[in-house]
Amino acid sequence: IENQFALYQSTLGALREIRARQNLGNKKKVKFSIKCESDVAALLEPLGGYFSSMANADLVEMGTGVQPPETNATLAKPNMEIYVDLDGLIDVAAEIKRLEKEETSLTKSIAGKERQLGNEKFVANKPELAAEIRVSLTQAQEQLAAIVEALKKLRAKA
Repeated sequence: IENQFALYQSTLGALREIRARQNLGNKKKVKFSIKCESDVAALLEPLGGYFSSMANADLVEMGTGVQPPETNATLAKPNMEIYVDLDGLIDVAAEIKRLEKEETSLTKSIAGKERQLGNEKFVANKPELAAEIRVSLTQAQEQLAAIVEALKKLRAKA
């Protein structure tokens, strides 16, 4: 039960974070999907109705075969990816600007991490920190790829 509730809280927190990031008020009803393994889906399924009352969000689908909506906001959590359908909820031009700014920031961050990891002396003297930076670099690269894909879809729609 503790695992189930922790998973629910994590998902609820992700929905609220996406709402804040996209400037969606709590009064707007949103639809969302969760891409996850079947064991995670089995834990969240009985709690699906509570998302409506706690986050004003309707769970559309959940499982391994979930595809993100055409216009979406995504947040990756351990064991799952949460997709909020933004169709009709956002200003596409403003979202493109926001994503371009985030893309620039991530590109600079990735370059800095690659520069650190390219310094053999740093890597040799601080292997634990270098390992953390490698993990962070991989996550940033994945996030950048998702942003580039989202920008491509939004530009096609605009």
